[in-house]
Amino acid sequence: MKFFFVISLVLTSIILHAQDYHFSQYNESSLSFNPALIGDQENKYKFSFQRRSQWESVSIPFTTTAIGFETKKAIYKQSLGIQFINDIAGDSKLSTTGIALGTSRALSITEKSNLKLGLELAVYQKKLELSSLVFPQPNTAPPAIQNKVSPFFDISLGYQLRFKINNENTLKIGNSLFHINQPNQSYTNSPDKLLIKINSYIHTTHKINKKTIISPKIFHSIQGKSYENIFGSDIDYIFKKSKNNLLILKTGIYNRWKDAIICKVGVKRNGLQAFFSYDINISSLVVASNYQGAGEICLIYEWGQNKPKSNKTCPKYL
Repeated sequence: MKFFFVISLVLTSIILHAQDYHFSQYNESSLSFNPALIGDQENKYKFSFQRRSQWESVSIPFTTTAIGFETKKAIYKQSLGIQFINDIAGDSKLSTTGIALGTSRALSITEKSNLKLGLELAVYQKKLELSSLVFPQPNTAPPAIQNKVSPFFDISLGYQLRFKINNENTLKIGNSLFHINQPNQSYTNSPDKLLIKINSYIHTTHKINKKTIISPKIFHSIQGKSYENIFGSDIDYIFKKSKNNLLILKTGIYNRWKDAIICKVGVKRNGLQAFFSYDINISSLVVASNYQGAGEICLIYEWGQNKPKSNKTCPKYL
């Protein structure tokens, strides 16, 4: 059974229209999730590192690495971000490497709500290592595959509405569209357009008491015939909170519909956050995977607090 599962993964990576790389901790990577969230952090600057490894129990693992940097309100209130992506899929070593540049801006609607808009421009290169595969005739690649490298330019857009209901409750609703120019990613002379991917989500935050915060989330992503539905909640427990000392235990559990249970644990200490999540596979592939799915780590560091506006005292004349 494992043999046939591995073969199917290899064939899928070569023949079928590719589905985008994805993270279980999807909302921690702004430029992969929604460019409108660039600069949405608490502090001025943000560095992020994210790495995912999947299907290690049944094949050469599929790995995805993202490294990003964001700065809030850098130029004329525009937030800026940059991200490097490297994704390698299975035995064929089908790799996607790219760099994305993005910008976002927040617009106030009312005193308790705002709208964020984002734009992202990216350049990617897909590469196929045919030497890693075995064909019916030794050392002979399929004649249809003429180009082993396929570069393309990509455009993405996004928005988010944020509503502060009261001091304890916040609601966020957003959408993003990736690959709106449908770039050609073909290895042959026949066009193979990258399908538009649409991300939609509803995130809420509820302060239960001074120590506990829950953050239920619903996420839906669709790209052609492929789709992903995730729902669940984060739970934060505040151990210490003072002017210069913050310590939070961050946990979460999610369900990727008909695919996996995602368990997440992490800690936030002042500007540093570290998370680990694991996908427990519950799909029809469980016979081959033995419930083992994907491990994912995420590191985030924020620094450079925004300086509050100084208030000048009006001189008093007697």
